[in-house]
Amino acid sequence: QRIHPLGPLWILLAYAVTLVRLAGGALSLGLGLIHPALGLPVAYAVGKASEALLWPLSIGATLPGSTIALPPPPAAAVCASYALLLAGLISRWRTACFVLGAGAVLAACCVPLVVPRVPELWVFDAGPGDAALLNVPGAGSFLIDAGARGNDDAARRNLARAVLSVGSKSIAGAFFSHAHADHLRGFAGVAERLTVRAVFIPPGFEGFEEGRGAVAAARGARISLHEVSRGFRARFPSAAATTRGLVIDVLYPQASEDLPLAASENDTSLVLRIAFAGSRILFLGDLEEDGLARLFATEDDLRADILLAPHHGRANRLWPVLLERVRPREVIISGSGDGSARELAERLEAEGVRVHATWRGGAVRARWNRERGWETRYWREK
Repeated sequence: QRIHPLGPLWILLAYAVTLVRLAGGALSLGLGLIHPALGLPVAYAVGKASEALLWPLSIGATLPGSTIALPPPPAAAVCASYALLLAGLISRWRTACFVLGAGAVLAACCVPLVVPRVPELWVFDAGPGDAALLNVPGAGSFLIDAGARGNDDAARRNLARAVLSVGSKSIAGAFFSHAHADHLRGFAGVAERLTVRAVFIPPGFEGFEEGRGAVAAARGARISLHEVSRGFRARFPSAAATTRGLVIDVLYPQASEDLPLAASENDTSLVLRIAFAGSRILFLGDLEEDGLARLFATEDDLRADILLAPHHGRANRLWPVLLERVRPREVIISGSGDGSARELAERLEAEGVRVHATWRGGAVRARWNRERGWETRYWREK
């Protein structure tokens, strides 16, 4: 889902790398047949020469316009591009095909620059975990939890790829609700592959092993680290016109918590309320009954258009109260459907609340429409 306008130039530069590696590698193998020690110096020289020749490519990859994120092309466009390539094999059509292809590439690169961008929310398919990305024009991309499918190594790759595939190459802020692996497993890969400006964690986060691991990854990548609690507010006055006045509020937990529930990572989850243009999105992390009861006691206005279901939609006796306080038009459930989550989805739909669940259709995408508000569908839905 990316196009590289400067790709042809980098290919010309890379051609020299290919020649050096082929010629030097052949020489190293030939000398190695005589004696392994003879081939080693040549192999070393080839490696160093390749690094030197690749250096301009690594610099070029950071130039503005070297990579442009594009939405997935329709099947008809893909078929047309291959038809154009095949037609170009015929010599008399070659010039026309080149002109058409260059024009198509130019148009594809210019369209994202002239079409107004709107806020978008992705809730990735993180298996039994949670990971969401809010992309706000003029303010940046915000990662809310960092779960991902697979073991630790696979999860690091999977979340980074998911973030890149939706066109985000940097993270303005990453909010971690609590210190559980299913909400953190993919962060190390994101920190390795993308620029992350700041990480926000709840009080007591470093008191748990998974939390210490995430903090170590952030510090290793020299990412600014902030502990936040109820009362924290982030404003983004530079956001685009559609999102001017964007505010991210932390509603819970308190800075200090001396009740027994403080020993539970779930019940000290960060609660985030994102508001702009009269809309609200509410993230509840993995709050269970004790945490929800404490949140309700604050008497905050919890109404929101979109509610990210707490604790992956698992059974909770306070769901009726939660729905009454939030009154959502849409509930998004991230998880595997266990713990009565499937029954919850069916019950909500029977009550007229629209539900998207990652175990049903994969990642969920919500796109802001000025007239109609949030329009939500499964990411791969046609």
